[in-house]
Amino acid sequence: MHNKISVVLDSRETHLKTELTNLGIEFSTEQLAVGDVVFKDNQGVLLFICERKTTSDLQSSIMSGRYAEQRERLNLTKSQGVKVAYILENYTSSSFVATSPLFKSKNATSSSAPHPAVSGALENLVLYHNIYILPTLSTKHTAKAIGNIQKKLSEKSMQPMNALAVDASAVFVPPVLVQRKEKVMDNIFYQQLLLIPGVSITVAKVIIATYSSIRSLTNAYDALDTAVKKENMLADLSLGKKRLGKILSKRIYGIYNDVAF
Repeated sequence: MHNKISVVLDSRETHLKTELTNLGIEFSTEQLAVGDVVFKDNQGVLLFICERKTTSDLQSSIMSGRYAEQRERLNLTKSQGVKVAYILENYTSSSFVATSPLFKSKNATSSSAPHPAVSGALENLVLYHNIYILPTLSTKHTAKAIGNIQKKLSEKSMQPMNALAVDASAVFVPPVLVQRKEKVMDNIFYQQLLLIPGVSITVAKVIIATYSSIRSLTNAYDALDTAVKKENMLADLSLGKKRLGKILSKRIYGIYNDVAF
């Protein structure tokens, strides 16, 4: 006996709603606080969350910092036993080239070279966050994938590690986000640093050991009276046998102060 799986679509996903309707896939809509598409069994247990992003959405959210906050919300839900995936829409071989208008810089040398921040973000989702990536070619392809996932979940009657009630306040708005706001913000700062080319886990930890938050880092920049001092502020941070260096220090300063480099 198959387990009937329901699809719940975020009410703001108008284009995807049209494609699902055209394909005859049953779904309901509501304004979701986490994810863009969720799958639940006939007991209302949440099984699977999908965050849908076009390649341009992902690029802009990474550079603005929204990506880290969204991923943290998904991670909190995943920690309760729910599978999570990013649907990466409009994916092509040229989706993340370093010379795209959003990422164009003096250092871009090849039209086929992926931008390190975007590539790194996708790699980190798989390696460090156990979040799946499902590439699709279009909104129609995304709708077909949702229908296929619904069918496969129904056939296998997949259950999460820990059953969740259908209570929307418990499922879609993890209370930890409110209770531990400072901890979440600290983690966002850490993840933002990791998205900067050249910033390793070690480098990020060293910076945070000195500047515990984005505010403390920017306040330190503001306290200096020349651009050169600001660019070199992190250069002498110790990384064991070597220093962080002027090049990376200038790059980090540029990221947090909207300076072209």
